[in-house]
Amino acid sequence: MRLHKDIFKITKENKIFLKYLYLHPRFVISEVIEEFELAYNTFFNHLQEWEAQGYIVKEKMPPKLGAVKFKYSLSEKAIELLKEIWDMEL
Repeated sequence: MRLHKDIFKITKENKIFLKYLYLHPRFVISEVIEEFELAYNTFFNHLQEWEAQGYIVKEKMPPKLGAVKFKYSLSEKAIELLKEIWDMEL
């Protein structure tokens, strides 16, 4: 799968990807890279970009042994844009 820095670039792949993120709130990176066979670094870099753009929200998970882990979700801004896109397609 090819990811775009513009998460809302309308492509078939992005539609599938955005639908997955919408249906899986509070996802972890490992789930997404496994589902879409992505390279960790590529996805992580895109995720940081989307977070800076206000489309992704990062939430720290409760501490456990090992490194700090985060869960991610689409922001309200991203969900509103998705609803606009899906309404236009109906």
